[in-house]
Amino acid sequence: MRNIVKVLTGNEHGGAANSSEWLIDGILEKHVPSLDFHIIMLCDGDFARKIALKHADQTTVIPLSVPPIIGNGGIASRIWNTCLLLIWIFRAFWRLKRVLRYHKPDLIHTTNNYALMVCAIHRLFSSVPVATHWRCIGGVRNRVDKWLLSHVDSIYCISGAVRDSLPLEWHNKCKIIYNGCYINQLINEGYNYEGELRKHLKINRQTYLFGTIGTFSGIKCHDLLIESSRLLHKSCPNLDFRCVLIGSCPNDACKSYLQNMKEKIHRYALDNYVIPVFDNEIARPSSIISDMDVFVGSTWLGGKGEGFGLIYVEALSQGVPVIAISVGAAPEIITPKVGILTSENSVEQHAELLKKLSDSKERECFNRDYIRKYAYRFDISKTVNDVLTQYGI
Repeated sequence: MRNIVKVLTGNEHGGAANSSEWLIDGILEKHVPSLDFHIIMLCDGDFARKIALKHADQTTVIPLSVPPIIGNGGIASRIWNTCLLLIWIFRAFWRLKRVLRYHKPDLIHTTNNYALMVCAIHRLFSSVPVATHWRCIGGVRNRVDKWLLSHVDSIYCISGAVRDSLPLEWHNKCKIIYNGCYINQLINEGYNYEGELRKHLKINRQTYLFGTIGTFSGIKCHDLLIESSRLLHKSCPNLDFRCVLIGSCPNDACKSYLQNMKEKIHRYALDNYVIPVFDNEIARPSSIISDMDVFVGSTWLGGKGEGFGLIYVEALSQGVPVIAISVGAAPEIITPKVGILTSENSVEQHAELLKKLSDSKERECFNRDYIRKYAYRFDISKTVNDVLTQYGI
């Protein structure tokens, strides 16, 4: 019997939350007799409560508040929040140590956030090996990250791009395990919600529809799409198209970013063409991608791109061709039969591609059934099997 403890912070959101949730669900659904799997949440955050509700018998939630965010405020504010965070980490370490006495794990599996800080400290005083899911791309950004990774035994990288961005001397303890989705479920939801996005936008099947999904923040491709739509409208003034930007505003910075986007859209007189939509206004966002003719997931991030990009797989599961920049993990996911990679973070290149794919005959080069089948390469079952192999099961 292998005793594995999965340690998470408990306040995860976005892609990190989705991938962690699906991995947990997939492992527990597999019902492996030789595995005793338990989840420990270091705080009583929304994500912790969600997992505890689904898997009450396998989850322990440590009753700490959500860890403070250092943020980008003034020096005094950052120093104060740093002190509060250090106190939180210290308390979480002692609480975790106490809980682990009852579980006596053979392996602690954590992720690259505050949970990793706590587990790395625990590793200093314990012989229990620690594995971390590493999602960051761009290498080791600071001394803290370097210290953390030097105190873990295994690194599960979510793509080759993530592994290759780490120091070469660590590659021997790296294993590439791609994120996975419930492909069957996504395909069925796509069929069930077919037409919902176009209905929400009040457009018919003949309107050329493209767009993206992601938190309203500068790291996504919203601005690129706005600028590309401006060029597209200028070169094809009679083209009936809509660019939909689906996202959320989890904090004030995102709200400010969204407001700036709306002002730019209005300034460019694109109010009827570029439409921001909150993801809670419609059905499950990943399911309504099926209404799009083209999905754009061009994350640049200073040339680093996405560490993986679950949204690519969600779009592919709907049979929709994807446009992305050839950085990060995009070249590992997007092949010429399922999408197009641009060589640069170029408004002009994106505008030209969007113009080209506005022709339905050009879009027919991408077979939707083939794209859906291709998406199974990233099914959650493969992710689960790869993780269980690393667990020694």
